[in-house]
Amino acid sequence: MKINQELLKQIRDEGGLTQEEMAEKLHMSVRNYQRMEKDGNTIDMWRFIEIMELLGKRSEDYWMMFLETEEYKGYDAYKQLKKTLSNEDVREATGLIKEIESKPLIERPFIKQFIMYAKVVIANELMPKQAIEKLVETIQISIKEFDEDKISEYKLTYNEIFILGSMSAHLFEMGEHDRAIAISKTIIENKDNIRVTDIDKSHTLPWLMSGLAWKLGNANRHKEALKTCKDAISISHEYGKFGNIPELTYYMAISHYKLGEEEAIWKTCLVRAYHCAHAMGKSELAKINNHHPLRGLLKKSRIQLGFWTFLLKNVIIEL
Repeated sequence: MKINQELLKQIRDEGGLTQEEMAEKLHMSVRNYQRMEKDGNTIDMWRFIEIMELLGKRSEDYWMMFLETEEYKGYDAYKQLKKTLSNEDVREATGLIKEIESKPLIERPFIKQFIMYAKVVIANELMPKQAIEKLVETIQISIKEFDEDKISEYKLTYNEIFILGSMSAHLFEMGEHDRAIAISKTIIENKDNIRVTDIDKSHTLPWLMSGLAWKLGNANRHKEALKTCKDAISISHEYGKFGNIPELTYYMAISHYKLGEEEAIWKTCLVRAYHCAHAMGKSELAKINNHHPLRGLLKKSRIQLGFWTFLLKNVIIEL
């Protein structure tokens, strides 16, 4: 098969390898490798997979080597934008959106859809109702006759899952709690039918379940919140994604407390939550404001926590 030789050279340069080093790692002569970069010489599939692995690219993304150079740049920016949105970096996301919109890849429907979704996410000036209207317009790019009551029938894509997740969040903000929770629960209950890679699933499911646990807790559906938290933690362990563990454990502490359970139960969850937040460097998560219902009880219990007293003094800033 014939590959984009200009792109091959660009990705090799990004990987910090010379032509000689690539040739050595591929067990081929420097001359033959140079010829491959010069004219896109035909190579077999296994050689191609070797090249992808050596350059730090997933072999599943083999198709990118057939993109035009400008398309590849747009695709690379698209991948960066996905990560940036999860970190809530609005400034960087805005720059990446502009970059992608200047590339040929913006003509692709799934890229255009993701950019429309990203713009809603970073648009702080939008009211919830306006955001929902734009999200419905966005999802209709891929599901023309979108019907909220038929979500369980759709084989949702990566884009569609995040669009619906954002829609659920805005609905909850508007006070439509049951409707918001129903959307999130439907997606999660049909997780075996969603059309995403295992890597993308490892990001989407913990994110969805953490959001659902938060909504259930704030809707005073604490028993459901506890079950969702436990399921979410299990999923996080399954995929090796632990970023949401502090929040989930914290939600469990709140639900145990609200349900009137023993202090030892909610306190254990609370201490674990702050320990996880501290270990992950998430000091902003390890705070309790002056009006929090657990503040007084936790403050009273500090003297009994031994080692945790030091941790709580340094992590729970507002106590």
